[in-house]
Amino acid sequence: MFPETTEPRSRIRRLLNFGNCGGRFRLPKTVMKQKQLTTPVAEALVHENLKLTFEECLDWFLVALRNMTNVRDFELHINTTGRPTYPNQMEHFLGYIWIAIKQRLQKLTFNGNLTDMAIFLRSKPPHINIVDINFTLYGLPSTRDTVQEKILALTMPAYVKNLGPAFHSLTLRSWNSQDLTIPLMAFTELAGLRLISLELTFTSGSVPSKSALESFFRKVSLTLETLKLVYFVPGFDIPLMKPEEANIVDSTLLSCLTNPECFSHLRILEFYVRRSPKSVDLLLWFIKNSSAQLTNLTLTGPPLPISDVDSVLLALSVCSNLTHLHFAPLNFDSTVIGSLAEKIPGLYSLELELVSGLLTIVTFIF
Repeated sequence: MFPETTEPRSRIRRLLNFGNCGGRFRLPKTVMKQKQLTTPVAEALVHENLKLTFEECLDWFLVALRNMTNVRDFELHINTTGRPTYPNQMEHFLGYIWIAIKQRLQKLTFNGNLTDMAIFLRSKPPHINIVDINFTLYGLPSTRDTVQEKILALTMPAYVKNLGPAFHSLTLRSWNSQDLTIPLMAFTELAGLRLISLELTFTSGSVPSKSALESFFRKVSLTLETLKLVYFVPGFDIPLMKPEEANIVDSTLLSCLTNPECFSHLRILEFYVRRSPKSVDLLLWFIKNSSAQLTNLTLTGPPLPISDVDSVLLALSVCSNLTHLHFAPLNFDSTVIGSLAEKIPGLYSLELELVSGLLTIVTFIF
């Protein structure tokens, strides 16, 4: 029973009446059969100051879940590390959630480690109307878990292959050095894949094989309109990959960009320009292939030499639809400002971060 209070508050709220059950709750039969409830959900009255345990909160959530049929966006953070009974419980719990929200769900976000992702995928998340998928692997960097990778190799393709034609937006991040080859290949093999938006974050150890990268980029580059490539910790000049790993990604993209059709539909590009000639060449190729469609460009990274800045501005001068440019940081040089005005006169929005040495002088936003 609920804990008694010596002085019940004057305002007592009656729980919503699901169906015609006389003020009492009754869980769906599937839940009652498979889950031993830890809280007395049959009680009709609850004091406002009642404190519940985590397990009791889950029980109440399952009760309320019946009315959550209009959920479009579901974000999940799982951490079952050190909790041996949680994986099985979580898999069943997620199964109940999917039953309630699967018809209208459009965006699905997962955050957890490799073991938790396997739990998530085994629970058979919705796929019917999914438009946007965001998978983030995090946790402490560790050695490769071949057992969990084998499980992922079975569950990931099984889920991805059932995604419908509405699916067009993908975010893949690895913050814990987990190899992303399996997820990448699963999406590459999806028949009729037409990605419009893509964000990729690779950390050291997570970069897929060159062949997997090449197959993926060659397929998605024909339809992509938005691309974000994350090479460094956001907001800090801290590399996420070793130079040789970043070079693998760059060289694979360069190989793809030799085909003028690759990334030719890009409208929005967010790119980190590394201290490498290959990185600047890659940016110039992106601009060249997308020049007819590009509208928004965000460039970050260390300040480029003036000669490279001139090359970038010259390449942008033929982008007739470019209206938004974020260029940071830039070494302070009055000629750069004049060159921007001359070569990209059609800008609606311009953000510049001018630096001198190690100091930021000023950030201009027009």
